[in-house]
Amino acid sequence: MASDDIDSVLVHKKVNVVISLLPHALKNVQLHVENSMRQYLMKYSDGMDGVLMAYENVRTLKKDHAKGTGWILNELPYIHYDVALDACLFCPKVGSKMVGTVNECFASHVGILVFGYFNAMVAAEDLRSSGYNFNLDTSQWVAEGSENVIEPNIPVEFIVKQIHECNGIMSLEGTDLTIRLLVDEAMPALAVETAATIKKEAQQEVNVENDDIEDDIEDDIGDGQSEDRQDQDAEDSEAQGMSDDDDEE
Repeated sequence: MASDDIDSVLVHKKVNVVISLLPHALKNVQLHVENSMRQYLMKYSDGMDGVLMAYENVRTLKKDHAKGTGWILNELPYIHYDVALDACLFCPKVGSKMVGTVNECFASHVGILVFGYFNAMVAAEDLRSSGYNFNLDTSQWVAEGSENVIEPNIPVEFIVKQIHECNGIMSLEGTDLTIRLLVDEAMPALAVETAATIKKEAQQEVNVENDDIEDDIEDDIGDGQSEDRQDQDAEDSEAQGMSDDDDEE
């Protein structure tokens, strides 16, 4: 995808969200806020008006003139925090020019991956209007009067016709599909960078969860040892009392 096309669908901006935490998170609000932000990655959000690809500089906002103060509603246990962050959003619009890689060819449509993640498709009707016919023998879409062939692993361009979203998963429907002769390095580089970011964030979350589990285990062990010592002290005290009674007799 050319840099102009990337700039048109990838938007960098500051966004505000509300993060809700349970009371156990109060010992480290910033850490749990950042962990909660990971649930938004690679999902469409109405509040952000796009798909969150990456983010940084997560911070809690002032509430009632106190930095990082949360708020509660009625008698619910959640503490709500106003959070701001710098986000990179995938925001395609109807009419946007997109570039992707064909991953499947059928008589009914062509499947395309955008940024190696988002599903897109161009219907057979639109392909025929662009001058392509489906070859049943080779399962390829072949252009009339030329050697252009649409098959898996071919980079293509298309115009966004419709945008679909279900449970945070975005998919695209396109038209005016053409084969892209020059492959721009920006698209695979961005896809790799995004995948690496997600993997790193996920690993950090696993490490945090493991640390929390280890801390809980250590606390439980410490509490158990403390209770054992208290029980032993009580038994020793009781035994000492019985010994003193025997001496008096």
